[in-house]
Amino acid sequence: MQVFREKLAHLPIFSINDIRKYFPAFDRKRLVEWKDKGYISAISRGFYAWPTEIVTEQDKWAMACKVYPPAYISMESALSYYGIIPEGVFSITAIATHKTRAFVVNDTSFIFRTMQPSLFFGYTFRKAPSGMPYSLAYPEKVLLDWLYFHTSLKDQNDFESFRWNKATWLTVIEKDRMTNYKAAFDGHAFNHRFNIFQAWLHD
Repeated sequence: MQVFREKLAHLPIFSINDIRKYFPAFDRKRLVEWKDKGYISAISRGFYAWPTEIVTEQDKWAMACKVYPPAYISMESALSYYGIIPEGVFSITAIATHKTRAFVVNDTSFIFRTMQPSLFFGYTFRKAPSGMPYSLAYPEKVLLDWLYFHTSLKDQNDFESFRWNKATWLTVIEKDRMTNYKAAFDGHAFNHRFNIFQAWLHD
């Protein structure tokens, strides 16, 4: 295990393919043994992690982007990060182009919402404390993603129920970016939801 750790210590998250670059004849049964002993954590889709490396929220975001690419952090996770909602969230929500799915790792839920490829944009690249990269939606794209998935929004009362911070929205939204991103979203129903948000925000 010591040699294994030394070779893969630079990878907070690794797959069987990563392992076999250093150990071509590696027996996958060892992973089950090490997982049972708590040396490594099993992640969805054949990925593994060093438990002591995935500790911060941003590390978990990076893990989400790593195991189900392409993906970027949005929705509740990003709303909490930008201070739009008053409380933290206990799940990691990301946008992906693959089918919707969810899994749990070490009591943390990971949720991936499917968005069509033409709307898969509007994020910036950052690094977690572990050094792993992740993608985070800009505030304007977080809003548009929210409106895209919440098709039942009918009036301003719906936005009041979210307990969103208006002052923060007014601070983080860049008008030109919002205009550019909004142009990619089409349809009367979506525009109606966007207009309700605007009315709520400036009420």
